Amino acid sequence: MQGSLIQLALIGFLLFWQAFLEYLDWQGRADVLREKHPTVWAMVNNRPFRLVLLVVAIGLLAKDFRDVGAIGPPPAMKPPPAPLIVQRPQQVDERTPSQRQFDMLIESNRRLTIGERARLAEALHDFANILDQAQSVWGRANNIDTELGPTDFATRQIRLRDLISFAQTYRRDFGQQIQKWYYYNRQINYVFGDKPDDNAEVVELAAVEYQRTLTSLEQIPSGNVAISGLFAIENERYRSSVSTFAHWKGDCDKRLQQMRSSVQ
Repeated sequence: MQGSLIQLALIGFLLFWQAFLEYLDWQGRADVLREKHPTVWAMVNNRPFRLVLLVVAIGLLAKDFRDVGAIGPPPAMKPPPAPLIVQRPQQVDERTPSQRQFDMLIESNRRLTIGERARLAEALHDFANILDQAQSVWGRANNIDTELGPTDFATRQIRLRDLISFAQTYRRDFGQQIQKWYYYNRQINYVFGDKPDDNAEVVELAAVEYQRTLTSLEQIPSGNVAISGLFAIENERYRSSVSTFAHWKGDCDKRLQQMRSSVQ
């Protein structure tokens, strides 16, 4: 629209300027045309012809002004709609930490060479043997009070000494197996847990504390009513530790079986 207005103004200015020059030159040119170009002089002096040209020029100008007025303002540009971003819900990993750890180990085991897989199978066999030994430790620990009266401290002391010696041997054997197969430390941590050495000595420590408490109770004169209460507290603590060891051993058996299945 702005370009059309400038064009019309320029045309009008040229027409005015041409008319003004014609007016200035008209007197001198008129004599030349009349003497040397009589035909042109006759056309120039033809008033109806000039009137027709004027009418045509005015008509063209009027048409341009009318066209300019008919052109409305440019349509408002609407911004394009924003793209619709659909956010997919994040997938929640519902696996337990133990299951995620096992899945990573399965993937790692698949990349082992034939020789490495054979060595891992040998390590898992040794782990199974050490867990069988843990079963024997638990069996002895669970029978400390079998067929004994509440005040038979002497027999318990004998059984506890035997259990402590057996548990100490188990702890040493367990540590040797962990050290022997340290190359497979990730598999060890999966089968035996994050603190395998601590779990392996639970029964030994509980037996030592139980023995120490019984020694203290034997120093109390018989018939003291406090003996039964103190014994019950220590016996419950000992039983809880033995139960913790049994649960650890059972969980190790399950995870060991999973690991052995992954390398078959």
